Amino acid sequence: MEKRLILHIGMHKTASTSIQHVLKTNAAAFQQNGILFIPVFQQIAQLFVDRSPLSQPEIQAIQEDISPLLTSNGFHTILGSAENFFGRMNQFTGLAKSDLVIEDLRRLLEPFPLKIKFVAFLRRQDTWLESVYQQVVKWAEVRSFDEFYKEKNPDDFRWERIISRYEETFGKGCVRCIPFETLNWPDNNGLDAFSHAMGFNGTNPFKPLPRKNPGLNQKGLEVLRCTNHLLDFNERQQLRFFVEKILPRKPKEKIYYMDTADRRQLLTCLEDSNRTLFETYMPEIPFLYGVDSIKA
Repeated sequence: MEKRLILHIGMHKTASTSIQHVLKTNAAAFQQNGILFIPVFQQIAQLFVDRSPLSQPEIQAIQEDISPLLTSNGFHTILGSAENFFGRMNQFTGLAKSDLVIEDLRRLLEPFPLKIKFVAFLRRQDTWLESVYQQVVKWAEVRSFDEFYKEKNPDDFRWERIISRYEETFGKGCVRCIPFETLNWPDNNGLDAFSHAMGFNGTNPFKPLPRKNPGLNQKGLEVLRCTNHLLDFNERQQLRFFVEKILPRKPKEKIYYMDTADRRQLLTCLEDSNRTLFETYMPEIPFLYGVDSIKA
């Protein structure tokens, strides 16, 4: 039987932490069914976004480290998960270095006789940007959302470019795309599709998906934003953990920063790109990323 490698490549802010928690906590049970989860792909992806393009000796060193795992007997499927394979997320651009990361991943996996598949959750760009802003406030951001957003270029958020790059590099049909929004559908359609794409048949280990990165409510985020410039890294981390306890975001609580006009303008710019995304990579899913999908 041909050995499969299935990599969950994110994207950022689409429940990746929760998915990785499920994979780690159930790793022993998966092994009994011939599925091996390899956490090291998170470290590899981090190295790629920090340093790609890597030198050939660096690639070879990683290959030597992971070879026993990728060629181990007794497993028909190997799983990995790392949102940084979608590119580096930061407060200044959309997702940087994705082309370099994909090319280094190709070089890394090229010697191994594996059937390689990728699974990606995608998210509508306006809500994704709002979620990214909340994340970078936790890191060190001091700008308001409007200041953060006015520096953004819509071209940085054309997800189909990253997906098409994966297909150009690893072969047509190598990526299974799932809209993040389907996680909230009553029938859990998104989780079922993800479980199947990750090689699980029958019981869905991701249902229900735990809430591992609940975040802060809007008041808590504003507390951090207004104090970040006063604190060093360790102090910011301590304050963040404290504020998370007293001002957590409640389940299903939404935080909005963009008004309807800004959402319409952004999604209008990305309309053709998003249609290509759905028609090419998710033809079975209704078009969810158009201007008409905005709720007034």
